[in-house]
Amino acid sequence: MDECNYYSRIYEYNDLLYEISGTKEFHNKMITDWNYATSYLKEMVENQVLDEDVYTRMKDDGSIWDNASIKLLLHEYLIRKNKFRSPKIKKITLWREISAEFEKQNLIFSADALSKKFGNMKTTYAKIKKNNSKKTTGAARKPWLWLNSMDEIFHNDLSINFRHDVVTSMPADVSDEVLNLLNSSSVRENGCGSSASSPASASSSNVVHSGDDSDKISQKCYKSARGKNIYQQRQKQLDLDSDKLEVMRGLKDTLEQCKNVQKKKIF
Repeated sequence: MDECNYYSRIYEYNDLLYEISGTKEFHNKMITDWNYATSYLKEMVENQVLDEDVYTRMKDDGSIWDNASIKLLLHEYLIRKNKFRSPKIKKITLWREISAEFEKQNLIFSADALSKKFGNMKTTYAKIKKNNSKKTTGAARKPWLWLNSMDEIFHNDLSINFRHDVVTSMPADVSDEVLNLLNSSSVRENGCGSSASSPASASSSNVVHSGDDSDKISQKCYKSARGKNIYQQRQKQLDLDSDKLEVMRGLKDTLEQCKNVQKKKIF
């Protein structure tokens, strides 16, 4: 078929614009036959996505993580740390930016490969921080090469670096509750919160507790958390009982008024 008969038109599909080349007959059918146009565009987009997936796998197959590439990954993430924490910015956009920076260094890593690698490193970092907060067993810990770099990224992340190391020694079902209570004024009054005179007020990097002190503090905070929870439940029950009593009193007053009205009608 003569290529001179081909020309391009712009079509919109799922809020995206696509430039498609074809003959006059093809474009006429795309314009007049809605079902044909929808089916064609859908198949074209699906094939395009499959091609991108194959390209991503090809890129990932040649990926080799060495110290230089990991160092670059952490450096580029640190630069965008605040953007990664912003709910207004899509994470995939940032990973694509980092992927582009890697390509400038002749390092081929897809955005997905970068995201997975960093996620694995974050998991390792969280485990190390949790283990470091536990009682020592006397065995020497093997240093992790990237610990300081990850500290720089996550030093303000409470999901990994707790402000009070005693939380990690508590049961899992109450640790989150206690962590919140540690920052409340009510718990500070009970001696579990962060005050100027409390040994738990220092940052996690400067606090060192002995095993006995840690157990005492964790038990105190655990009891405080349970006590507050029980108190709140009892208070809710008292409020409900009070509401029921008010309703019953209102009904009683209404009945008395009805009786008085009936008596007046009789007499």
